[in-house]
Amino acid sequence: MSTSTSLASPAHLIAEIPGILGFHPANSVVFMLLKREDSNTFSLGPVLRMDVGDTESLPEITSCINSFHRLCTSG
Repeated sequence: MSTSTSLASPAHLIAEIPGILGFHPANSVVFMLLKREDSNTFSLGPVLRMDVGDTESLPEITSCINSFHRLCTSG
């Protein structure tokens, strides 16, 4: 049986995406990168998870975010 719920805003939908995908973060951060396709449309890019306090992963995560940003903003 499926259940439904109403979400108050797009921000609430975005906050629910990890749970919808079956991931329930605890003491971690989830980065979901979006690419603007046009004025009303976005596509989902890389999804990254980092444990709170895991500073060793920061350079790799930063590199991924910067690479995706360059890809999205290049001509």
